[in-house]
Amino acid sequence: MGDASTFTATGGLQNNGTLQGSGTVARGGGGTPTVTNAGTVRPGSSPGRLTVSGDYTQTAAGTLVTEVEGSSPGSSLDQLAVSGTATLGGTLDIQNDFSPSPGDSFTILTYGARSGEFATINGLGIDPDHEHLPLYEADRMRLVVTKSAFSDLSIEQSAQATEGDSATHDAEVAVSLSAPTRRTVNVDYATSDGTAGQPGDYTATSGRLTFAPGDEVKKIKVPVRADVLDEGDEQLDVTLSEPGGGTPVNATTPADKTGTLTLVDDDPEPAVSIRDEVFVEEGDTADVTALVPVRLSAPSGRRVTVAYTTEAASATAGDDYETTTGTLTFDPGLPP
Repeated sequence: MGDASTFTATGGLQNNGTLQGSGTVARGGGGTPTVTNAGTVRPGSSPGRLTVSGDYTQTAAGTLVTEVEGSSPGSSLDQLAVSGTATLGGTLDIQNDFSPSPGDSFTILTYGARSGEFATINGLGIDPDHEHLPLYEADRMRLVVTKSAFSDLSIEQSAQATEGDSATHDAEVAVSLSAPTRRTVNVDYATSDGTAGQPGDYTATSGRLTFAPGDEVKKIKVPVRADVLDEGDEQLDVTLSEPGGGTPVNATTPADKTGTLTLVDDDPEPAVSIRDEVFVEEGDTADVTALVPVRLSAPSGRRVTVAYTTEAASATAGDDYETTTGTLTFDPGLPP
């Protein structure tokens, strides 16, 4: 069929030869056509976009050929657009003619629904350093350029989470791949104390992250215990390691395998207050010690010190009382 034309089929279209061109395959008299490909389908004519206004079935004998010269369907990329259900089988033949970069994405097939996958895909290798990762998604099939060599793993070096005042919540530390890969990547992790300690500040966590083909980022979740103590920011470490039991990493592990998670304190400093009035009987013969209560408005996670001194009001220093100075210390966590 020619470019930008409509091919009208009465009933279904059985292709046992070569169906090539840009345009639309539609059913005469209305209705939904069914295109069955047991031969070769080549969208466009270097390159182009072919639309099936209905369902498309590719048998085990069928081949879909797609030229990849760029990411623009119809002008630099072959694309088959199926409005109905694409039932896939047989062979996908990719013909590459472009300069790849990891992360480049090419939508070669769209559909309303999909059943099955191509049994064979030729042309996944682009050059010695790059290859295609085929991704079947809800409404399309994409080819994503990945590195042929292992991708590089990395862990977020400086993650932060607010401590909070109540309940337990999860902080997250990101682990990333430098580029998507066709391989399944596995890496273990474990937390360890820094200035933050478990179980008081967080819950010790360990496990394994698994990146399915095409995944680029996974998150390690660390349960953080909230409190209402004013305290300094605290840190804990999250460290990656190679999985045991013969499970492959399938990626290059980083030289620095440890990331730091900072628990940011969000509690205000407690206020210091002193009793406004204290009454004590002077006595006639011996000195009497008056006790003046000093309080914090809330417990603190820090050591709190406050200086004090006496000053004359209606009483006279030396005659009625002895001048007194000093420092009060509230230990961390004690009741106010």
